[in-house]
Amino acid sequence: MEANEAAVRKHARKTFSRLGLGFFLFVAAAFAVQLAVIVIAGFFGNIAVFDDQNRQIVLSIISMYGIGFPVFWLVVRNMTTGYGDPDTFPEGGASFCQEGLEKERWGFLPILTAFVIAMGVMEAGNFIGNGLMNALSRKMGEESVNDVFTLIMDSNWFLIIFFAVILAPVMEELMFRKILIDRIIRFGELRAVIVSGVLFGVVHGNFYQFFYACGLGMIFAYIYVRTGKIWITMGLHMTINGMSSIIAGGLMKHMDYGRFLELSEAGDMNGLVMVVQEHWLAYLLLVLYGLGLMALAFVGIILLICVCAMGKIHFLPAAVRIPGRFTYVPVFFNVGMILFLVFCAAQFFIL
Repeated sequence: MEANEAAVRKHARKTFSRLGLGFFLFVAAAFAVQLAVIVIAGFFGNIAVFDDQNRQIVLSIISMYGIGFPVFWLVVRNMTTGYGDPDTFPEGGASFCQEGLEKERWGFLPILTAFVIAMGVMEAGNFIGNGLMNALSRKMGEESVNDVFTLIMDSNWFLIIFFAVILAPVMEELMFRKILIDRIIRFGELRAVIVSGVLFGVVHGNFYQFFYACGLGMIFAYIYVRTGKIWITMGLHMTINGMSSIIAGGLMKHMDYGRFLELSEAGDMNGLVMVVQEHWLAYLLLVLYGLGLMALAFVGIILLICVCAMGKIHFLPAAVRIPGRFTYVPVFFNVGMILFLVFCAAQFFIL
């Protein structure tokens, strides 16, 4: 029995380490390509060319999805997928494997409910992340700058839509939901949901996005686990990204929000009044959008509490149970995962 338990833990550690290595090589390769391009540009005296947000987005697309993703896929593509073979690891059973293949069919109402809950979780995580960064900035005497906001405000509109609303949701759902979960689902649905959310939050590389990305990642992971339909999570991901970049970002672009912030910091009340008067409709729509978002988030939190209290969230038993008291040690404390987590965590404090 002890030998068998050791074999299962070794199997789990090897599986998660290989996945962690894949994700590490994804971010490391992307970072290396970006650094190499910037160094080459600096060698030719054109380093300022990447001060432009649009060029930064293009470089990110090429480095992450043109270079990083193929490297990631080469590492993980041949890994075992599915709920596992009960003959190899008899701790589970054929019933668990068969039951895991029977996915739920979600109609419009469950998907809408998941969307509202996701909005609530996102706003709660956004509140925590911004609050934490503002507190840290005040303590260190530095100005708090949200790079995501800067990216939206200073980039080409159509490029933002392509990158943030279409390409990123598709690739992120493939990597952090379908590819990842298909390879770890045999160790338990709950474990797969937690791992998916944590890795998705960490890969964003900053506290502004970590908390809401982690929460959204777990919600999307649960939807994929229950339905097996990656298009549902892609659609929700696109919708949420679109709301922040197209609606909120579009209104900010049309209300001269950057100038508004400058005048506000300078205490120029007359200038603020003039800006608001000049773009009054955009300001009014942004206020209404903000109020609607707050109401939607409040309903989402209430719905989350209700579905949890009613026992609507459920997970099937693991086909391959990791034995021992500390079952997450083989999951996160292995070479691959440590490399990935340390690399991403460094970005929280360096970048």
